[in-house]
Amino acid sequence: MKKCRSRFREWLRATCLGWGLGLLLTVGASLVADTVGVGGSQTLLGLAMGTGVGLLQSKAMRGTLSEPRAWLAATVVGLAAPFLVFDVVRGVGLALPYSLYLCVVLGGLGAGGLQARLLRPVVANAWLWVPASVLGWGLAASTAAVADRLPRALAWHGLAGAGVYLGLVLGGGLILGALTGLPLARLPLPRSGQP
Repeated sequence: MKKCRSRFREWLRATCLGWGLGLLLTVGASLVADTVGVGGSQTLLGLAMGTGVGLLQSKAMRGTLSEPRAWLAATVVGLAAPFLVFDVVRGVGLALPYSLYLCVVLGGLGAGGLQARLLRPVVANAWLWVPASVLGWGLAASTAAVADRLPRALAWHGLAGAGVYLGLVLGGGLILGALTGLPLARLPLPRSGQP
């Protein structure tokens, strides 16, 4: 039980910090994209968040996976793919309404599927990771919608509005970490011969 709680805390910390890093990378990538003239690219959002979260989660996976860096790649590729599809479809001139939430949920499915493949050699029922990933990413993304609407609806402006907005957006990392950390902490120990 102690090991479960320790694994959960480590995962939650890594995911929260990774979410914050992903937000910073998103802002930086957006500034660079605007400067070079590709500011409308949504793929950068998936790449930035996937990199931030995947990087810190991969560090938490040391000791569970023989190659934890593959977790980073799975997170980046899985999360960015739906955003890339949107950009390509839009780039060929098809009118496709953009949905941040849908892209993130599909990204959670993609990342979760790739991550489950990495978990399969070390845990039974690794496929259970996929719904946890979809749920975690989906609910984490919903914080952006709440953050966009709540401060305006309550007429919070200035520093109070900015603080509420930032707190809600950063809360996505806590939600993602908790919803994926609970099942991760309960995964059986690595099989013999595995890390």
